[in-house]
Amino acid sequence: MVAGVRVVGAHISHAEVNPDGTFEKCPWALAVDIPLVVKREAPSGEKHDFYRISKFMTDPKVGIAHFGWQYGGVLHPAPPVVIARTDGMPFGCSDFTALEDFMDSYTDEYGDEAIMKAPTRLDFCRFLADECDCDRSFTCFLDLRFPKDVLVQARNLQAQHMNGLIGIVTGEYRGDRVGVLFPPPHGLKSVKPQNLMPYAGQTVPVQIHSGFTGKEKRIVARNMRAQLSLSFA
Repeated sequence: MVAGVRVVGAHISHAEVNPDGTFEKCPWALAVDIPLVVKREAPSGEKHDFYRISKFMTDPKVGIAHFGWQYGGVLHPAPPVVIARTDGMPFGCSDFTALEDFMDSYTDEYGDEAIMKAPTRLDFCRFLADECDCDRSFTCFLDLRFPKDVLVQARNLQAQHMNGLIGIVTGEYRGDRVGVLFPPPHGLKSVKPQNLMPYAGQTVPVQIHSGFTGKEKRIVARNMRAQLSLSFA
């Protein structure tokens, strides 16, 4: 079971989901390379003014949802639908809303050309970065914003002695926090995204040399090589 959501009409709530082979892929998520799947539950018979899932299941190639995902009006009411990722990453209500907002933003920006210009993962990551600039407490899709093994720098923590420390993202994302491995004696910490920023330095701090060993030093070296490559691009 993984953390996912349940959609009933216009309402979204948390759900524990088992994304087995009976689920369908979400077209917009597929376009931006997010392994997100959906499944209809047993019909409840409840009628709602708006069925959010119909918009969410829009196919970016045609601009509307396939007929099987259209509900309301003269059509049947939508059943409850559960949604989850197949890579084990959590998918919460804020993730659902962020992907929904990206769909609106992308179609507003490109208009009729949106159908011809398929959205990409880079488009989505840029959207998330822009949203984060507007709201530092933005907590959705943390695995895209802080991928495993990237270097980050702590800032604005109440534990002021940790501000400025460089750490490695571990790939653990719990609730609204990112797992970060700092050099000894600090170790593994769960940090809110607004208290982290990507480390863009082109030199390795002394704390990294003296604190990390083996695998961690190799990760740091790989990050440094990537930074140098970008600086000369």
